[in-house]
Amino acid sequence: MKRHDEANEKRKKLGMSVFIVIIMSLSVLGYMIGKEGDVTTKYNNFKFSKSNNQWATKVDGKQFLFHYHPTQVDSINISKHIVEKINNSYQLYQTSDENSTYKEAIALAQFEILNSLSQRNKYIVNGFTKPSKFSLPVINCFNATITVPVIIFEKSNITEISEENNCIFLRARSESDMISIKDRLLYGILGIIA
Repeated sequence: MKRHDEANEKRKKLGMSVFIVIIMSLSVLGYMIGKEGDVTTKYNNFKFSKSNNQWATKVDGKQFLFHYHPTQVDSINISKHIVEKINNSYQLYQTSDENSTYKEAIALAQFEILNSLSQRNKYIVNGFTKPSKFSLPVINCFNATITVPVIIFEKSNITEISEENNCIFLRARSESDMISIKDRLLYGILGIIA
């Protein structure tokens, strides 16, 4: 009887060991499948990889991040004149209404434009269209010049990128549209979308 109990005990230990090995193997397999789930695509000879809900690509050896893949925003019209104006300037102003209902999306768009364009040696100054409680300058179309354009972020009933007298308007009908037109603008500036 003692031998029978020892045999059962050995089988239980073996069973538990096999169970632990299976769980660990499945965990490793799940991790590997998750890693392989990252998506890689090409667009106009640029390689894009998606990780953590952002698209990444390299331009001139520097990495840039986007929320939307180029195919998701390439239908948004932007004139080559706007892209050239930004590419030919060394400084830009960015501004918006401090009380905009899209202020979070606008702040994110401005931050990401600043990060991206600073990699291209552009100096960016952020402000608001009217005096505010923050220590930011008042910037509006009166500040716009040929060499220092102003990018104005506005809530609108249409989503578009347009220009008037060196003022570049990023108008959006939703917060997600604000991020998509920011991505479209950067894709144009970086030469990813012609």
